[in-house]
Amino acid sequence: MLIFKSVSGKNFLSYGDTWTDISLYKGINLVTGFDNQKNRSNGAGKTSFMEMIMFALFGQVSKGLKQSQIINWKNKKKCETKCTFQRGDHEYTFHRGLKPNFLKVFKDGDEYPINSSIKDFQVECEDQIIGMDFKTFNSLIYSNPNNSISILDTPKPQKRAFIEKQFNLTEFSELNKINNETIRDTEKEKDNLVEQGKSILYIIETLKKDIKEIEDDIKVIDTSKIKKEIGELEKELSDIKIDQDTIDKLTISIKEKKDSLKDLDNKIKTETKKKNGMKEELIGVLSTITALKKQKENIGDISEYIKKVDSIKKKIGLYGDIDSEIKIKKDAVIRYNKILDDLNVTYTEHTDIINDFKSRIKSYDLGIKENQTKCPTCFQDVDYNSIKKAIDEEVDAYQHKINDQLGTRDIIEKSIKEYKDSIKKMEDSIDHLENKKQDKNKKEIELAKLQSYIEKEKDIERIDKEISDLSKNLSKKKDLEKISNDIKDLESDLTIKNDDIDKLDEKLSSYKKHLDKRNDLSSRIDVLKERLQSQLENLDRYNKSIKNKKVDIDKNKKEAFNIKEKISDLDISLEHFKFTKEMLKDENIKQFAISHMIPIIEKHVNYYLGEAGFAFYLKLDNWLDAEIKGPGMGDCSFASMSGGERKSIDLALKFAIIDISIARNPDFPDLLILDELLDSSVDAYGIQQLVEVVKVKQKKHNLKVYIVSHRQEIENLEHDHQYNVLKDKGFSKITIK
Repeated sequence: MLIFKSVSGKNFLSYGDTWTDISLYKGINLVTGFDNQKNRSNGAGKTSFMEMIMFALFGQVSKGLKQSQIINWKNKKKCETKCTFQRGDHEYTFHRGLKPNFLKVFKDGDEYPINSSIKDFQVECEDQIIGMDFKTFNSLIYSNPNNSISILDTPKPQKRAFIEKQFNLTEFSELNKINNETIRDTEKEKDNLVEQGKSILYIIETLKKDIKEIEDDIKVIDTSKIKKEIGELEKELSDIKIDQDTIDKLTISIKEKKDSLKDLDNKIKTETKKKNGMKEELIGVLSTITALKKQKENIGDISEYIKKVDSIKKKIGLYGDIDSEIKIKKDAVIRYNKILDDLNVTYTEHTDIINDFKSRIKSYDLGIKENQTKCPTCFQDVDYNSIKKAIDEEVDAYQHKINDQLGTRDIIEKSIKEYKDSIKKMEDSIDHLENKKQDKNKKEIELAKLQSYIEKEKDIERIDKEISDLSKNLSKKKDLEKISNDIKDLESDLTIKNDDIDKLDEKLSSYKKHLDKRNDLSSRIDVLKERLQSQLENLDRYNKSIKNKKVDIDKNKKEAFNIKEKISDLDISLEHFKFTKEMLKDENIKQFAISHMIPIIEKHVNYYLGEAGFAFYLKLDNWLDAEIKGPGMGDCSFASMSGGERKSIDLALKFAIIDISIARNPDFPDLLILDELLDSSVDAYGIQQLVEVVKVKQKKHNLKVYIVSHRQEIENLEHDHQYNVLKDKGFSKITIK
């Protein structure tokens, strides 16, 4: 069996951002809960705890919620669940999450590689690891009787569908569907083969008709007349000796002479062009020299003005950089004036100190006379000599300070005079420089007025140089005469060669006429040979076509035979498929299978009812219509039973089907979840009856049974563990007793 060990989750439905890790135990386990804020047991998160298992394994929950509704309402991300179980000697853990979405599967601690989409990987896990899909798990492992109608209360078609689904009898319906499709396809294939056979017979008749027509065409072909005409033309062709090679050689000779003529003509043109160029060049040189001499005459004699320019430039050079000297001296005047201002301030400060000391000396004259014993102000007894001595000492000290200040002030006063003298000299020097600058500016203006004569001097030098350079070209006059003589010789040679080419052209024209006749004869011979070859090829093609068509006739006869054999085989297959169709009817093989399964279901249902202490048993027909039998019970049906008894029968029926599933699948889960089984209108006695049925099932297969309920009296039932879910401030937590 699949032995479930633990489940955990966070941010799943009502569970918050802290991992909730729960171990799963064998025996009868109660799941109760309470919501502190709403003061009730509903909505605490009991079912959500069980849903963690299904979501971890299948990515779905029994409530049919969307994935966005599964994530915790407050945190809205990082929803994760884990479920760990053992299969054989290996332990598996399914770890699934939303926002972000992922699925990780671990086998003995090592992660499974995912080489496909999560959807395909999920199917692979269900087939190879879990052993069932979500619908099967939700039908057999998870149960909420209050959300479904008892199968015993449903109409016959639904009962029939339930039986076929639980015992895989739907495979017979699918097989019947496939068999019917196969019959249709086979009949269609047979019809196609019959049509093909008819087409092949038509093709055979058409091929025989084609062969007859080709044999008629062969009889009218005659090649002897064409061969005779070819012989006569070939004899006439042999009498003509001129061939294309002779004409080609003569043509090449004429072309070479014409090419030579072109070269000679090009050479004459080149030399003539050269002659005309030299002639134009000499005329241009003479014209340019004359124009340059006229320009020089127009400029005239400017030597006196040039001497005057040189004299002014020398005088301007003697002035040096007057602007820099003026700037240096003006900067010095500014600097000296600043120092002078500072000295005047210092002079005033020393004068103020001297006046302050003099005022203090005057303050010591108190009006005390010699030998006076009373103070004229306060009339106290005074010692004149002592006071006089102290005052004289103070006055001497201040007088000494005044003398020091006077000495310092005299030095400052001397410096002030020196700086004033220096500033005066600087200003006089600046005035002198300004005068020199004015003289320099006048000379520069005068030089600017003479600048045009400097430019004229440059023009004269340029003109003399150009005349000298152009005079050298006058020596080309002799070269011009030599080129003229060479051109005359070339034109004479050109006339002679033109005469030779005319003679060769006449000879070439005669050759071409003979060649045209030769080509015409060759062309006629080629046409006749092509006609002869065409007729020979037609004969060959006709013979080959006859042979190929005979081969095609044989091939089509074989194909027709094969089609006939295939149609015979298809007839045999159709008989087999139609027999299978008859066997797959509901009243045949399905009824046979159901009639053998119902006694097994009935046996297991009555086992659970008997072990739970019920004094009645069920008798089931092939449509799952139940008849209740027992001591003292008359005509009793499922509808006449109490609510607790009806639920007990439903539970026993579910357990019987699980028993058959376990027998078929040794890796069936050791888990059973019964949600709200005891929460409907069932009295205390009915609850005890249901629990007894559950106990029998738990002990039979040593299961982990989880009964989810919000009824308080459930805690009084005999159980192995109690999982208490407490919801506080919107989040659920689980404790285990």
